[in-house]
Amino acid sequence: MATVQAALWARSTRQAALCLVMPIQQRLVRVGDVIEEFEKVRRHEFRRVLKAVLADIADGAHSLNELDFAQECRLRGLPEPSRQHVCRLSGGRVYLDVRWDKYGVALEVNGAGHEALDVALRDEVRLIDLQSAGDAAIPLSVLTLRCDPDPFFAALRRLLVARGWQP
Repeated sequence: MATVQAALWARSTRQAALCLVMPIQQRLVRVGDVIEEFEKVRRHEFRRVLKAVLADIADGAHSLNELDFAQECRLRGLPEPSRQHVCRLSGGRVYLDVRWDKYGVALEVNGAGHEALDVALRDEVRLIDLQSAGDAAIPLSVLTLRCDPDPFFAALRRLLVARGWQP
């Protein structure tokens, strides 16, 4: 399968992760098929990392930014969230990037595509609808994730604790 071959020919683990996540996110291939093909790979320097990446993709991470967010949460000992959580809001059915069901916390990872006016408006309405339904709804800019994530994750930890999480 070309998806796995592209990942194995990549120059870095980051590039390899992109080769895996892109065709799955675009629904060109199914994650189960990619995992099945990847299981045939017995030896490769990226094998362990890519196996973990595929587990996150299978769990619902649909972009490098979402993969990075998951890694940052693990590094900080935060609980595992559900991904691509489906809910009904005023605008219909939506998929949330991340949700901690037990604590009523939803998070959207906003990359460059969220800067367009129509997308930003939909995002803002979605966050208000989530707040109205009782969730703490949080946007996370990729710039924050890349440039200075520590204050954000400290605040996220405080929010999860305030909502009942016990580290």
